[in-house]
Amino acid sequence: MEDFEDLFGQGESKTKTAAFNPKEVVFKYIRLWPLFIISIFMLLLTVYIYHRYTTEKFSVSNTILIPEQNRDIDQSILAQFSFDFGAVFLNEIEILKSKPLTRDALDSLNFDVSYYSKGRIKTIEEYRTLPFVIHYDKSHPQPYDQEWRLTFYEGNQFSVSKAGEEVQESPIRFRPDGWIESSQYRFKLEFKNYTDLAGKTYYFKIHSTENLIDSFQSRLNVTYLKAFSSIAVLTLTTDVPQKGVDFLNKLLEVYQKRELALKNSKAEKTIEFIDSQMDTLEGQLATLSEERSKYRIDNRFLDLGSKGTELLSKINESDFEIRKLERQVEFLNESLNKIESNDGLQDLISPSLYGIEDVYMNQFTDQISELTLERSGLLQYLEPYNSAIQTLDEQINQVKRNLKSYVKLKIEELEGQLKAYQDENKLVESDFKDYPVIEQGYLEIERRFNIVNGIYTNLLQRRQEAAIVSASNVANSEVVDPAVLPSKPFFPNYQLNYLVGGALGLILPLLFIVIRELTFNRIETRGQIERITSIPIIGVIGHNEQKSNLAIFDKPKSIIAETFRSLRSNLQYFSSEKELQTILVTSGSSGEGKSFCSTNLASIMAISGKKTVLLGLDLRKPKLFDDFGLTNDIGVSNYLGGFVEMEDIIIHTEFNNLDVIFGGPVPPNPAELLMGQKMEKLMAYLKSKYEIIIIDTPPIGIVSDTFNLLKYADISLYLVRHLYTQQDSLKPLNEYVEKGIIKNMALILNDFKSRTGYGYGYNYGYGYGYGYGYGYGYGNQYGGGYYEESPNSKSKGLIKRLTKK
Repeated sequence: MEDFEDLFGQGESKTKTAAFNPKEVVFKYIRLWPLFIISIFMLLLTVYIYHRYTTEKFSVSNTILIPEQNRDIDQSILAQFSFDFGAVFLNEIEILKSKPLTRDALDSLNFDVSYYSKGRIKTIEEYRTLPFVIHYDKSHPQPYDQEWRLTFYEGNQFSVSKAGEEVQESPIRFRPDGWIESSQYRFKLEFKNYTDLAGKTYYFKIHSTENLIDSFQSRLNVTYLKAFSSIAVLTLTTDVPQKGVDFLNKLLEVYQKRELALKNSKAEKTIEFIDSQMDTLEGQLATLSEERSKYRIDNRFLDLGSKGTELLSKINESDFEIRKLERQVEFLNESLNKIESNDGLQDLISPSLYGIEDVYMNQFTDQISELTLERSGLLQYLEPYNSAIQTLDEQINQVKRNLKSYVKLKIEELEGQLKAYQDENKLVESDFKDYPVIEQGYLEIERRFNIVNGIYTNLLQRRQEAAIVSASNVANSEVVDPAVLPSKPFFPNYQLNYLVGGALGLILPLLFIVIRELTFNRIETRGQIERITSIPIIGVIGHNEQKSNLAIFDKPKSIIAETFRSLRSNLQYFSSEKELQTILVTSGSSGEGKSFCSTNLASIMAISGKKTVLLGLDLRKPKLFDDFGLTNDIGVSNYLGGFVEMEDIIIHTEFNNLDVIFGGPVPPNPAELLMGQKMEKLMAYLKSKYEIIIIDTPPIGIVSDTFNLLKYADISLYLVRHLYTQQDSLKPLNEYVEKGIIKNMALILNDFKSRTGYGYGYNYGYGYGYGYGYGYGYGNQYGGGYYEESPNSKSKGLIKRLTKK
């Protein structure tokens, strides 16, 4: 027994490795080509069905150029102060993504009601495809985001019900153009053009403004085209491409209107300021004109003389300059107060309106006004702590500091000019005192009139300039590419999906083959056996399609019979030194066909004219008696146990030259009985009486009984069942042979199934177990089988080839 333990895993393995043979695998699986065709077809069909019922998603985009610098301001003036105007572009991107701008765009579109048609699986939004529209009363409560079902009947009458509710058998029918109302809703259906919709069903939903805005915002992405570019790219994902096109184009339209409105607000405020000043001056001019006319009438004064005209011209010139400088100083002081108090910066008036032609001051004033207006606009869309707002605050503070310095310097300069004109005016007024009193009075009135008229004329000119600027203003941004209908959806990706489906259809069978090769450890080919062991294969037995295991006697001319004849011939040439008399048949495990091969090998020997005995020494699970239709009442176990004589266990069959000895009732100690002297006497007796002895033994890989019988055998035949025997079970055979435990061994490949269309072998199987509850005696309850037989199956189809193990 120590030798047996060593052989079953304790000793060093000297077996061959079952190398992978790609050519063998290819030829083995090439017959499964229908599997690849079916797999590819099924995967492509799955992809088609997926495409058929998946809602397509489109990507719609447009682009807009957003200059980082205002085209209307000389940036060379501001560049020296290191302003980072690159932030303007990022600010505008935030505005394009903002909720208020999205709201303004949606308010201009009729997206608050959506329409749908539904199939069994897929729901399609109908955009501008239906002949009717739903109008709802915005002042009335509405069940926003509730889906409604419209069912049309003859004459385009229709019923309305909530989606998900069962349709009533006789619902209330409404006519178009009439209000449908309750305390919870109020809407009506109007036809744009008449179309018979009888029998059709549509759905609609009234969206809440906030949910609609959130829906579009969540699908809108705004980014830059590429690095160092100020072109913004707006992209919207949508199920309805035309709807996405309309939204994006409207969004840019609203954006440019907003930009233009902010730009025009400066000119509008300038005009508003000038109009208010002119209204005051017009009143003053009217009063002075009336006063001048009355003075002439009252004093019967017609006109000034040449000296008076000359004097008036000098006074008018100095007075106009003085008044202009006073207004400029007053204006600059007011501007300085606004700058210091940080109040009303967006209302700062350009110094050029007061005739102050200082390039830097005008540029800074325009810049601070624009930045402040931009900040006010951004606050409609962004929070004060946003980085864009904070960047603007830094820019505004920097411009304020520079503007404040320039204003102070300019006030000092203008005050010096004002003092010079006032001194000059005093000299002119001294000449004026020597003039006649009546003419002096008229000169005073004319003097005041000319001052006001000069200011009024200057303002009128400025107003015309501001109106021209307002009319000629255009948005700084420019639409580069408007949104257009995409040529194909981005989801699902038809080409990629079909490519992946076809690839998977090819890969899955290959994966199945690889997994099967890695996990399927059973003998499939003769080459596998030859790579595992050097023990020769003496014969190949085909698959038995008959119900009976007596294949030789039932159909002596069958293919299965020919395979046993071939085996008989091979045995004759296997040993050239002496004739083989005792042939032991065993296997590594149950279910590999020992009893079938033993029976038919004995049968083919008997048919050849040799006196043959079939000896069943599988005392644990005797089965031979069942094949011959006999009982197992008397057998080897009875003789070895001393209950009967040797001659009593030999049974003469109906077939010439063939006797059988069954195992008999199952003993409690089969191994010990087979080791006794009676077994030696039995074998000696049989050798003296028979030409051929076929011994059916238990599996050598499960029990040790067979090792006790090897000494009686001239040759040991080890069965390997096709697609059943584990490859690892063959590895110990090399050690058995090398250590001399088994001598003169050969292999039989049993139950081989041809892959060329026909098969031969047997329908045989085992279930091995032990039961030691039997005693010695007689009766028909003894015996057993290694397995339960399964019905014949002649299917050679693809499914069986795939599932056969």
